[in-house]
Amino acid sequence: MNEQDLADRFSRDVDSFLNDAGRMDSEPTPAEYRQAHDLAHTLTTTDFSDESRVRQALRRRLLNQVGAWEGWQRRKEYPMRTFFWKRHPAVTLAVIILVALLVAMLAWPGALTAVAQTAGRFIREFRWPNTVVRQTEPNYRPENLPELQENSKRELAAGRAWHFSFGEHNFGGCCADGMRNEVVSLPQAIVEAGYELRLPTFLPDGFSLYEVRLLGRAPYSVFITYQGPAGRLGLYQSFAGFRSEQRVGENTVIVNQRANAVITDGEIEETSVGTVQATLLEGDLLVWEEDGISFRLIGLGLGAETLVQIAESLE
Repeated sequence: MNEQDLADRFSRDVDSFLNDAGRMDSEPTPAEYRQAHDLAHTLTTTDFSDESRVRQALRRRLLNQVGAWEGWQRRKEYPMRTFFWKRHPAVTLAVIILVALLVAMLAWPGALTAVAQTAGRFIREFRWPNTVVRQTEPNYRPENLPELQENSKRELAAGRAWHFSFGEHNFGGCCADGMRNEVVSLPQAIVEAGYELRLPTFLPDGFSLYEVRLLGRAPYSVFITYQGPAGRLGLYQSFAGFRSEQRVGENTVIVNQRANAVITDGEIEETSVGTVQATLLEGDLLVWEEDGISFRLIGLGLGAETLVQIAESLE
C-alpha cells in the first residue's frame, strides 16, 4: 500500500468515525498508521459538549500541544512526530488538521490562524496562563498586514472592535458586537468592570488620576491614566476568566476565557513583580499576570525600578 493509498484510507476511516459507523475492519496496515487511526478515533468520538467533564482538560492539553508544535520539539512520547511524519506526510497532515480543528473549536476563533501566520518569526517568548509576550524579528510585519488593517477598520466602524493608544503603545480588541471605548469615573469603573480592580497605593510625587476608560465587553478591560511632573503612567488590566456567548454569522461562539498578547520588535527582558514573573519591554512597559488578571503598566518618563515599585503596590 503506497502513500496515497494510506492517505485515502485514512480519510475514509475518519469519515466512518464521523458518521457513527464505528471502526472498520480492514487489511493489515503499518503500526504507525494504526497509531494515527486510534488517535483519530479517540478525537472524533469524544464528547466535547459544554457539559462534558473532559472538555476543559483536553482543551488545555491540545493548546499545550500546539505550543509544543510551534517549536517542533521532539519528545519520546510522540513517536508519530519523530519518524512517522517523514514516511507518511499525507496521513500525518490529516491528523494535524483534525487536531487543529478541535483546538480552533475549543479556543478563541482566529487564534490558531494568528499563530500560523507568525510561526518562526519569534525570537523570544514569555507565557502566563492567559498572557503571552513575544519578541519578533526587527521590523517584522505580517505578509497580510493590509488585509488585517482593512478588517480592523471595518470592525471598528461596525462597533465590533476597540482601539486605544498610549504614547507609542497600542491596545485593541476584536471582534464582537457592543464593544465600548468610553471614559468613565473611577467609581463607575469599579462598579461596572465585572471583577475587582487593582489600584496602586504608591505613585511618584506629584502624580494624580487623569482618566479612566472601559474597553471592550464585560468583564471590561480597564485603562487608568495618571499624570505628573515626571511623565505619564498607564495601567491596563484585563480579566481572563469569564463565560460569554457571541454571535458570529449564523453560529454562536462560546468564550470561556480572554487571551492577551503583546508583540514587539523592541528589546525585552525578564524581571519580577514580587514573586511573579514579569517582562519589561523597551524599558517602559511592564507585563505580568496574577490571579487571572493580565496587567500592563506603562511609565512614560519613569524608570524600570519605579515601574516595579508601582506594580508591587497594587491592591
